[in-house]
Amino acid sequence: VLSTMTILKNDYFRGFSLFESMYRIDGIFNMRYIRVLDHLIVGCAMPKANAIKKLLLKVLKEHQKKNAAIHWFCMREEPVIYVNNTPYVLRRYSVPYDNIEITGIDSNIVHKMEVQLKKDIYDEIKDNLLLVHDETLVKGTCVITHKWVEVEAVKTMREVYNIKSLIFHRVPISDERAPMPRLISYLYDTLCKVKGEMVLFFNCQMGRGRTTTFMILSYMTLIRNSLDTLPWETIEYRKPRFILIQQLLKFLPNARSSKKFADFAIDNFDHIENIRDIIEELAKSSVTKNIEKAQAFLLRYMYVICFAEFILGKETSFTDFLLNRPEIQELVASNLNTDLKFI
Repeated sequence: VLSTMTILKNDYFRGFSLFESMYRIDGIFNMRYIRVLDHLIVGCAMPKANAIKKLLLKVLKEHQKKNAAIHWFCMREEPVIYVNNTPYVLRRYSVPYDNIEITGIDSNIVHKMEVQLKKDIYDEIKDNLLLVHDETLVKGTCVITHKWVEVEAVKTMREVYNIKSLIFHRVPISDERAPMPRLISYLYDTLCKVKGEMVLFFNCQMGRGRTTTFMILSYMTLIRNSLDTLPWETIEYRKPRFILIQQLLKFLPNARSSKKFADFAIDNFDHIENIRDIIEELAKSSVTKNIEKAQAFLLRYMYVICFAEFILGKETSFTDFLLNRPEIQELVASNLNTDLKFI
């Protein structure tokens, strides 16, 4: 896994700080939470190893969740390894700022890659020193620099998150992409099986897009049986801004309610990024990369609306919900192969 064309790049740096965290814990950025009925939903960026237990203890103690079921969902698709206390990510030497995308990869495969990466690292160590790379600001410009670190421990993600009473889930999602429907189903099925109070933690790299999306989906799942007690139906209806969403709504029996429910959930989790509003901001750009992001984010928004319809329709399987609606699959394909179109 660690070859002559790849490097280990520090995956924790202060450039990740996009939001004044609700808790000041050294080693964690962009931390926020929302209380949902008797549950708690927490999101953050990639943490340092010693910060994980600190966060768990603070959250559980402050919110009196000693007996709650604790689940941690990590949406990192790329292999991540902890050297001492710091997370490092595998990158190609030629493009150190780009994630290695393996869209659709299974979590067990990612784990096997990390196990092999750990072995490769021990093979690379010389005189207890390991060559790693970091980002350094030089005259306002970020450059990649290398350094040698003294190795005390090397751990895979599963080893780091092997904490008593914590159930760890690896849910691989490509950065700045929509989650695959089977992963949305996995989240829904997992939460539906839990009885009693839950504390749910979510993280990706920066704690932004992937984390926010799964926080929203978990929120919608947790309130599925309490919708009558929440004010989502009273919010103003937002007319769709894109033709794709307009077409989607034509296929949904509860179209108006589903969009209001989705928008209500999204607006509750816009601490760092509103995953609906960001689409229009990017779509107006003349930069090709931003247009591609907008297309991916539009698909993500479309899936959130579909999930809202799934919840309101009280169906049991999100993947079956989509499979039984080929017209939605056609819309997905059209989004991937056409330009963004405003109404």
